[in-house]
Amino acid sequence: MPDSPITVAEVAITLAGFSGLFVALQRRPNQFENIERFALYYLLLTSLGAAVLALLSMPLSRFTDASALWLCVISCIYILGLSIWRAWTIARIPHGRYPWARRILGFLQWAIVAALLFSIADVIDRMAMYFLALWWLVFAAAIQFFLQATYSFGNVRTDDT
Repeated sequence: MPDSPITVAEVAITLAGFSGLFVALQRRPNQFENIERFALYYLLLTSLGAAVLALLSMPLSRFTDASALWLCVISCIYILGLSIWRAWTIARIPHGRYPWARRILGFLQWAIVAALLFSIADVIDRMAMYFLALWWLVFAAAIQFFLQATYSFGNVRTDDT
């Protein structure tokens, strides 16, 4: 197995660590808007999910066909659950800035779920799809980090009233 899972885990944990910056640099961390709270949760779920799924491949790397199937199944279940949570949460809160980016991320996330289902059915190469799903989670975390940075730091209040 190549070093790609370790790289994914390192990048994902780094992104999760940066999410602490948003909490630390806020003047009133207990007064986050709902969209900011969602963004932080999504950033943590995508980055830590990528890290866990990447590290999960280490003990399963000895078994090629069976491990690829299980990695795709576990990834599909995780991203499907994340997609359902994301859709349910976004429906309940205002969209804030960049609604087009959130729509594109949502569409691509459902496309990854569909592609994982095709790989489970052995239509698409399973290991390639597994790595694509890992890098998708890292990409989604990085985009969410950018959106959160521009939203949070654009809304910093200078007065204490």
